[in-house]
Amino acid sequence: MVALLSGPSVSSGTLLTINSGCDLPFFDYWFLLFTFAFLLIMDELIAEEIEVEFARKPGPPTSFIWQNKIYPIKRVLHTWVDTKFGTMEKGRWWQRRHRTYYHVLTEAGEEFEFYQDRGKKYVWILYRRLSD
Repeated sequence: MVALLSGPSVSSGTLLTINSGCDLPFFDYWFLLFTFAFLLIMDELIAEEIEVEFARKPGPPTSFIWQNKIYPIKRVLHTWVDTKFGTMEKGRWWQRRHRTYYHVLTEAGEEFEFYQDRGKKYVWILYRRLSD
């Protein structure tokens, strides 16, 4: 989507004409433009349960299965532990998150983040696909 702009000098309150012929206040135009750009570069939130495979335990994950497709892991780029309270400002010690996050690069060149939730159930969650 490319918009052709015309109109007088660009300043606050100036109306811009987009190729469709509609007039937008300058602020609204830039808000829409930045929102559209943000959506293009935003990471893809997935938040689905996955299976993770290991060559040996303890050790780094070697692949994961998501939607019946195996994603071999080329390299673990970063790992970290989250024991914060999430969106709560403060809580009891047992209400903390107990997650180990992995930022990985697959053999196909895709980057993903997933974590093991060590709370009530030991489940693996594919958190997001990171944009290129």
